[in-house]
Amino acid sequence: MAAAYFRRIVLALMSLLIIGAAIAAVHAPAYAAYNPIDSVCNNVDSDPTAANNPQNSAACKDRSTNDTITGSNGLILRVTYIIATIAGIVAVIMIIVAGAKMIMSGGDTNAVKESRTKLLHAVIGLVIIVLAQTIVVFVINTFIK
Repeated sequence: MAAAYFRRIVLALMSLLIIGAAIAAVHAPAYAAYNPIDSVCNNVDSDPTAANNPQNSAACKDRSTNDTITGSNGLILRVTYIIATIAGIVAVIMIIVAGAKMIMSGGDTNAVKESRTKLLHAVIGLVIIVLAQTIVVFVINTFIK
């Protein structure tokens, strides 16, 4: 009973992560196409010598070298790092749980086989996470900059 409940929770969390990653991947070009800081920083009506002029802010001075959406510390990479970190933590927890179940199987071949399958799936998930992270960083550094 507890194993089925735990399995449902893990499947629900993994489904949410996959859906979130898919949504982020689909909507990334829309975010990259519009930079909201440009409208503030390009405001020519304000006095350039005024202390509260947005053009004197750190965001406006740094925008040419470090874009807040697609830059090296931009929104897309931050979201990617957060999703990869959460998915990595879940995969490591799955590896630990599968290893513990394998140890506690008591020689039951079905339990060992099930644990080995879960362990394999968790390792494959970790590989996919690393590859996805690498692809996102490569695409941003190669094509967007």
